[in-house]
Amino acid sequence: MRGIIIKNKKNFINFLVMLLITFIIFIPWVKGHYATDTYNIIDRGYKEYAIKYSLNDGRPVMCLISLFAEYANIPINVYIISLTMLAIITSCISILLLINIIERKKAPKNIFEKIVIIIICYVTIFNFMFLENMQFAECFVMSVSILLYIIAANILTSESRMCIIKSLLLTILGILFYQGTLGFFVVTTLVFSLIKNKNKLFKNIIISGIMCIIAVLVNLVQIRLSSTITQMTQTRMGSIANIIQMTYIIIYNLKSILVRTANIFPKFAFISILIVTYVCIILYKPTRKLIYEIIILTIFTIGATFAINLFTLAGFGTARMMFPLGALLGNIFILIYTETEAFQTKMKYIMSTILIVYFAITVTNYINIIYCHKEVEKLTIKECEQINSYMNKYEDSTGIKLKYIAVCTDENPTYYYKEIKNNSALCIRPLSVEWGDNGSINYYTKRKLIEIPMPVNVYQKYFKGKDYTNLEEEQFIFIEDTVYYCIY
Repeated sequence: MRGIIIKNKKNFINFLVMLLITFIIFIPWVKGHYATDTYNIIDRGYKEYAIKYSLNDGRPVMCLISLFAEYANIPINVYIISLTMLAIITSCISILLLINIIERKKAPKNIFEKIVIIIICYVTIFNFMFLENMQFAECFVMSVSILLYIIAANILTSESRMCIIKSLLLTILGILFYQGTLGFFVVTTLVFSLIKNKNKLFKNIIISGIMCIIAVLVNLVQIRLSSTITQMTQTRMGSIANIIQMTYIIIYNLKSILVRTANIFPKFAFISILIVTYVCIILYKPTRKLIYEIIILTIFTIGATFAINLFTLAGFGTARMMFPLGALLGNIFILIYTETEAFQTKMKYIMSTILIVYFAITVTNYINIIYCHKEVEKLTIKECEQINSYMNKYEDSTGIKLKYIAVCTDENPTYYYKEIKNNSALCIRPLSVEWGDNGSINYYTKRKLIEIPMPVNVYQKYFKGKDYTNLEEEQFIFIEDTVYYCIY
């Protein structure tokens, strides 16, 4: 009993420390933030967004959360802050669970090894790709899916009674939270099999793959039923006939993705640290088997990351679709810690240096991009205020109240502010994308303009062939109660 109390006390302390560190990193977002998709929620309202963009995209749990927000009349800033905090808490629980799984395999002998395990698990969950997930309102369901996949993989590799059924149910539940992280389940199953029972490796991978197929089918059935009931069409999934073409696209873009990492991590940083880690492991001369295992893990992770893109290119190349790839270095270090004595010999100085550098770059990068994201928000407010001044000028001079807005883009849309150095999805201009333009304008101008299609005759007369570089009054044409806006 005393041992259980001491262990739980340590877990509680670890959890609080990780939670505090993570809240400090995310403090600008915990105070409130707006992704491009948040403006879409604002513009359409919780109910429409829940049905059109959650339920019909196979995320029924997120749909229920948004419908509750509609019912409870929760302000958008409270909604976003609450989900962000829940995502952080859930992710820290995932880290704690991962720590306990590793320690059961190989208990730390001193405080140094304990810190090593914590850092490994932290960068596995809060990996550089996961930052993009954290910007969305869906960050909470994304985090829960990751937690469920870790539990499912742990149960599957535990050989406990009814482990396959329990793991399958958790996998199905996980995909109903969020599909984009499903590849993490099979990758985690591979890692847990390698550190627990290599003899069941092939069997566990086959079973986990079958589970993923079953989970996807359940999700597709839910989507089909939802589409039939709501009379809406799901457009994200592609066709089996396009697999060959999509395979070519994946292979062709793989090098760029590994080097540029969706512009969410410093260029060449990920691939460089990966190569340095490989070289150090080879020089350390562990068993040849371990080297093969790490190579297999790398190849398998890449395959699991892009497997979903064999059927759809929706979200291809975005960080939110590449969580397993972001977790690769963390998983490699899990194998290094549990399967070798690298952190118990002089090699620990080299390995811990690589790990700490990776952790430092990841955290610093998080802080930098979060700052850039907030700066985009400020620049968006500034532009919306300028747009509002143009609309006020027209209304004051004519006495006509604007009710409608039609939006188009010029010949070369500017997706990023020149003041912002990061060009990832987290820093995209809300005014440059159709899911963020009208919502951001309405939110910051406190208007309720109804978006209508841009008439062909208006576009051809005023905007065709235009290529603006800054926000100018010329981009706005006012006709009666409608503003026609061409985005630069």
